[in-house]
Amino acid sequence: MQIMFIIQFHLLGLYPRKIFTQDKDVDSNMNTIKSIIIALLLFSPTGYALSKQPIDHSDKLEPLLSKMSEAAKKLTSFNADIIYKIIQDPELFESTTINKGKIWYFKDAARSYVRLSFTSRQEDDFAPEKYHEEYIFDGYSVTRINYQLKQISIDQLVKKEDKPIDALELLSSNMPIVGFTSTANLSKDFAIELLPTQNTKPIELKLTVKEKSKYYDKYVKLKLYIDRTLYLPIRIIATTREGDTYDIELDFNRNELDKPVKLDIFKVEQPSSFEKIKTNL
Repeated sequence: MQIMFIIQFHLLGLYPRKIFTQDKDVDSNMNTIKSIIIALLLFSPTGYALSKQPIDHSDKLEPLLSKMSEAAKKLTSFNADIIYKIIQDPELFESTTINKGKIWYFKDAARSYVRLSFTSRQEDDFAPEKYHEEYIFDGYSVTRINYQLKQISIDQLVKKEDKPIDALELLSSNMPIVGFTSTANLSKDFAIELLPTQNTKPIELKLTVKEKSKYYDKYVKLKLYIDRTLYLPIRIIATTREGDTYDIELDFNRNELDKPVKLDIFKVEQPSSFEKIKTNL
């Protein structure tokens, strides 16, 4: 009973020097009162349950997805430095591969293009080495040029008589770069949860792959870090069905965002001495 009187006085902002009860005077020490209140909140069943309640961000998620969709719709071009880290067999013989390079994207009324150029690779704790590999997506096919193997592979993904697919969409079928197209499509493939973050840090989204998603056989979940100004992903972490981790970081050249791009950047010379493998639909 005495404790309840003390808590009531404290919450009401009343701080008498002494609190009188039916038994005896109780010295009102404010530090003691605060300690009692904290202890009750932490260890009482009700208080502990309240501290564990998930935060509901549903009122903020939809406006965020709307801003992301609008940013993706307006996006016509970008280039960015890319770091692509792959962690395999984390529970057994963990191996880490870090690829670094650059990515370009351009979209006009007719079609879109992506070029992904890796220039270095680091295996585990070894020093980074020169490593050259090119990927070009043109809405119909993906061309891969591996300069180490001296090999060119061209895989047709869309028939020429059909409408081309957005190059970033094609890229997402090869690596987990998502969040650059309509979030309506994103919601079809993932259950999306907005995670609590500080206003000074990127927005965090947890994406759980839905059972009927086109990504279901590849990934279990993804985590997106969204830039608060661009409303575009700047980091994507994907967990595969095998337990591997794909970690992609993008550092956009903001001065060239949505600026005109020469299409020559997507035309990479194919050495005639390289083996060429072509797959048609």
